[in-house]
Amino acid sequence: MAGSEHHLAVLPLPGSVDVSQALAAIDGLRRAGALTVLCASLVEWQDGTLEVAPLPLEHADQIDVTAWRQLLAGTLQAPPPSSDAPDPTGSVAEPGLSESFLLEVGEALRTAPKALAFVVTGVDPGATVAALRHLPQTKLVYGALPPQVLRRLLAHNRRIK
Repeated sequence: MAGSEHHLAVLPLPGSVDVSQALAAIDGLRRAGALTVLCASLVEWQDGTLEVAPLPLEHADQIDVTAWRQLLAGTLQAPPPSSDAPDPTGSVAEPGLSESFLLEVGEALRTAPKALAFVVTGVDPGATVAALRHLPQTKLVYGALPPQVLRRLLAHNRRIK
């Protein structure tokens, strides 16, 4: 899946994994050319509240907090995939993104107190698995981020400036 296609990637961090450890692993992947991080945020989901803090990158065009929150909040409103409860919204679909991917992201966010969310390109799955192997109970969830979705996220940032 390497290439210039953009992906939304979410790395849930169980309580045993420190944010700095995860960032160091992602930075190692970046330095090795196994992925390119375009923008990133720290996400916390606790007691029904979604908190998002952008992580500054020296070369990146940032997605603002509100756009990140809108993108990720929909994934948390759906019942977990194992739940028998009906989906009150009928869909978590963000136009242009796979509903199954968004459900997987929501489940990943619900299972850990914190997560890192990234927009990346050039993902090398094998190198990613190897680099994250030392972080217990972590799994990078990623899926295609169509150009129109990325444009919408970045346009939101430009509108509020």
